[in-house]
Amino acid sequence: DDFKKINIIKEKNTKLNITYAGSLYAGKRDPTILFEALKQLIDEKLIKEDKIQLNFYGDSGNLKEIAEKYDLKSTLNIGGFIPHEEVLEKESQSDILLLISWNNPKEQMFIPGKVYEYLALKKPILSIGYKQGSLKDLITETGIGFHVSSLNDTKEALLKFYNEFNENNIVKKLASSYKYGSSDIEIIKTFEDKGKKVYMLKIGRDICEMPTIKIDGNLTSTGITCTR
Repeated sequence: DDFKKINIIKEKNTKLNITYAGSLYAGKRDPTILFEALKQLIDEKLIKEDKIQLNFYGDSGNLKEIAEKYDLKSTLNIGGFIPHEEVLEKESQSDILLLISWNNPKEQMFIPGKVYEYLALKKPILSIGYKQGSLKDLITETGIGFHVSSLNDTKEALLKFYNEFNENNIVKKLASSYKYGSSDIEIIKTFEDKGKKVYMLKIGRDICEMPTIKIDGNLTSTGITCTR
C-alpha cells in the first residue's frame, strides 16, 4: 500500500502548489485553459506570479510551448516520470491536485480512477473537463473541489484557491470538508462483470461498486454506486 509509505511534509508551502500526475494523451487532456486563466489573473494583478507553481509529473506533451505562449515559464515545473510512491509524496505536499479530462461529450460517463487517489489524500481538487457528466456530479455533490470547463470558471476557482492560500498559507476549507481519509478507503474485492473490472470498496461506512474499463492502457472508472 503506497499510501502507508507517504512521507508527509508538515512545512507550509511558500507558493500555491498545483500538481498534476499522469498522461496528457497527446493533447486530449489539455491544460491550456489553466495557463490562460492564470495569465489573465496575473495581468489583472489578482495573483502574483512568484506565489504560484504548476507541477506536472508524467509525459510533458507541449507544456513548454503552452507556458511560453502565456509567458509563464517561471511558474512551470516539469518533473517527468517518477515512481508511484514518489508521486503520492508530491501530491501529499501539494495544495491543490489537478484533474484534466477530455473536453468532449463522450467523457460524460467517465470518472478517472485518479479522483479516488486524490480523495484518499484529502486534498482540494481542481478538475478541468467537459461541462457536465459523472465527474462534475461527483465533485459537486461531495464538495471536494471545483469542476470547470470555461475560462471564467477556471479563473474564479483559481482565485478562490489563491486568496485562501495567500491569507493562510494553506488551502484548508475544502480539505477540512472531506469526509474520508486514506484509512477510510478499503478495496474489499475485485471481480469481472460484463467485461468490466469492478472494484468493491468500503468508503467510510458505505459499500461501493466502481466498474472500470481500460482506456489507452489505464483503468478508468465509469461511475460509482454506494449503499450504506
